[in-house]
Amino acid sequence: MDNTEKLYSITVGFPGVQIFVKKSQRAKRVSLRVSGVDGNVFLIVPVHVKMKDAEKFACDKVEWIRKQIVNKIEKVLVKHGTVLPIGGVPHTIIAGGGKKIILKEGTIIAPLKEKSFNLRLKAFLIELARQRFCERTDYYTKLIEKKYSRITIRDTKSRWGSCSVAGNISYSWRLVLAPKSVLDYLVVHEVSHLVEMNHSINFWKQVEALMPNYKEFRFWLKQNGERLHSYQF
Repeated sequence: MDNTEKLYSITVGFPGVQIFVKKSQRAKRVSLRVSGVDGNVFLIVPVHVKMKDAEKFACDKVEWIRKQIVNKIEKVLVKHGTVLPIGGVPHTIIAGGGKKIILKEGTIIAPLKEKSFNLRLKAFLIELARQRFCERTDYYTKLIEKKYSRITIRDTKSRWGSCSVAGNISYSWRLVLAPKSVLDYLVVHEVSHLVEMNHSINFWKQVEALMPNYKEFRFWLKQNGERLHSYQF
């Protein structure tokens, strides 16, 4: 998505609704999105649309925006007893007497007396994500006979991954919580940028060549991705 162009507030009713405006070269129509990560509201405006028309569109949707903000996913504080998906499979966090975090048959066995076990669990998941991303990136780059420079694991809210011209690939560790096929889709998406550094028709053909049913997993990410950010460590 294009970078934020400006920030403004629409004051309809009380309190006013603040909206981030994003001008887009690719968008064909004006649309609204409410982030489940931080509740921010985004107005996506095609470059050919006048701002006064886009603002009217947003004003007409203010009550809808309010409902969306209220209904967005609540944060989940990770603790003993929390059910956390790993690879899309629910795992219940239970207390264990050991010092290591262990994944076993739908459970996450975490130290009982460790006060900061949630931070240790986050570090554990980040490392698990690193292993899976490296393994799958190696697999797909071999298929297209391309090489990458390095892999970085982050906790970004604005994007799930990126690939630079230099071949540096970045992934959000939270994809380790999603079904494995969704994680694979993200890898395929970023690896395809090693062939096409854009989102052209040729880029999507490359994605489809590696993953014919990619649209299914892309849709899952659009529908459920924000839920992955609801887990607080």
